[in-house]
Amino acid sequence: MEIKDKRKHPRFNVNRIVEIGIMKENTFNAFGLNISEGGIFCESDYPVKPLSRVSIMFTMTINGKDHTIECEGSVIHVRKEGKKNLFGVHFSGLMPEEQRLIRSFVAKAD
Repeated sequence: MEIKDKRKHPRFNVNRIVEIGIMKENTFNAFGLNISEGGIFCESDYPVKPLSRVSIMFTMTINGKDHTIECEGSVIHVRKEGKKNLFGVHFSGLMPEEQRLIRSFVAKAD
């Protein structure tokens, strides 16, 4: 049986630290594995529950300049691999400038 990929946007490796806040109270660092215009996939030791609302902050380097992205999102899936928690976050509340920066980063990674 073939599994259909439901992603709307292509993903690209980012390999960077991402600061995650659950309900803006519990903050922890995760390692961002890949990103798309729609979200980010992360790995962390911290347990995360599906459907959690999170705040996200990370830095992207575009054309030699660092840009900080801050937004909110929803954890849409979680899986455990050994002691690590892998989870996908769907972005919400991105400002137009942040959308443009992510789009620019993804375009350069393509």
